[in-house]
Amino acid sequence: MFRIPMKQVFAVLLFLFSLQWAWATTVDSSEFPDTERFPMPKGYEPNVRFWMKVYGEWGEGQMAIHDSRYMDIVFDIVDVPKENDLLRAVSSAEVRARLEKIKKILMDLHNDPNARTLSHDHQQVYDLYRNVSEPDKFRNATESIRVQQGIKERFELGLEKMTAHLEEIKKAFRLEGMPEELAYLPLVESSFNNQAVSKTRAAGIWQFMPGTARLYMKVNNDVDERYDPMRATRAAALYLKRSYSMFGNWPLSLMSYNHGQQGILNAVATMGTTDFMTIINGYSGKYFGFASRNFYAEYLAAAKVMRDASKYFKDLQYSKPLKFDSIVLVKPLWITTILNHSELTREDLRMYNPALQSSVLYGKRPIPAGYNLHIPDGRYTNMPEFIAQLRAKETTGQKKTIKSLTPPGEAIEPARSAKASAPSKTGAASSSTAAKKTYVVRKGDTLYSISKKFATSVDTLRRMNNLSHNNIFPGQRLFVTAR
Repeated sequence: MFRIPMKQVFAVLLFLFSLQWAWATTVDSSEFPDTERFPMPKGYEPNVRFWMKVYGEWGEGQMAIHDSRYMDIVFDIVDVPKENDLLRAVSSAEVRARLEKIKKILMDLHNDPNARTLSHDHQQVYDLYRNVSEPDKFRNATESIRVQQGIKERFELGLEKMTAHLEEIKKAFRLEGMPEELAYLPLVESSFNNQAVSKTRAAGIWQFMPGTARLYMKVNNDVDERYDPMRATRAAALYLKRSYSMFGNWPLSLMSYNHGQQGILNAVATMGTTDFMTIINGYSGKYFGFASRNFYAEYLAAAKVMRDASKYFKDLQYSKPLKFDSIVLVKPLWITTILNHSELTREDLRMYNPALQSSVLYGKRPIPAGYNLHIPDGRYTNMPEFIAQLRAKETTGQKKTIKSLTPPGEAIEPARSAKASAPSKTGAASSSTAAKKTYVVRKGDTLYSISKKFATSVDTLRRMNNLSHNNIFPGQRLFVTAR
């Protein structure tokens, strides 16, 4: 029998052990995002852990009652049904009652520390603050208690949506010499919901306000480029690049995305430093509140949950990259011309050109000159020829019967007008031809309640809005069948 000398055995084992150690070290040190550029400031860990729970553990039907200053102190998690209005109202009242009860316990403990013996709840609250040495900590806590809704389902949907544009977004940041980890910031801003509109009119995946957006892109009656993921990404890259040149570190630069560049300049001037935690702990400027203090924590938490997505979510259905051909229009072009003389639908044009305003999509105004028109990839291989054929058939102010324009290399298919009057399986008109209008989702809305309001079905709403789930969010714009 062939025998290996023991010295060689030990040498091989030592080599394998060194490889294993090196591999383990590499894995452990490969933090995401990169800790040199996106450090975890000492004392900020509780904030990040809290937001990881918001994104990866607590669902939209759960309300966390917590201390907004000591983010590792969570008093209670209250379940709130999402689908039943009556039960949701009862649960909301329960949340308010629980808040008041906790505040009373805090004041009991402030007035007499021995009050912890009054009940089990008193003892639990007392124990939560055992390591807090702040004077009047219980009374101060009554002012800092707040409620945070979980958004696990929304975050999951954001993970699935992000891959439609993720590689192009990363590329845009690399071209500006920026860290590609910034591509994940929309997970915080909008959960990659391109139709998201905030109460303050911030819009798109990057949530630009109209005034700021106009510094970097077009926002007018014809085009709102905040809804174009790639155009808005280039604007976000320029904004963040300028922020980094101003503040010299990414924690402050990212915080400026929420609080504004001038706001952070004020904070730096007041505190005399660009140290992130010094500003977080010491600055008390106007509007510098909970959201601004936690924005960087939300980014770090979102990146970490995204990195370990399989730990938090099962069976993620990632979107395929959205691919398209494009051409810059030399002259205005009417949507009706495209619909009347091609196989493209209004939904095709809306999906691939989200920046176009409703007045353009529904033919009240033309697509303006200079607009970069996107067409589904491979549908028309010769874009200049396609546009030239459209213009040859275009007559201003004259309605034409719908007919097809054969894409190069493809067989002629029946005109879509033949399907216009055919009922769908639900008995409603086809979503590609039925009259539509935009509906802004309100708090408490569900796809089911909206379908009842507009006499349609959930399946039709999902098809009209290219939704793969039933999850919708306040501020989201949905196409609905006009009544």
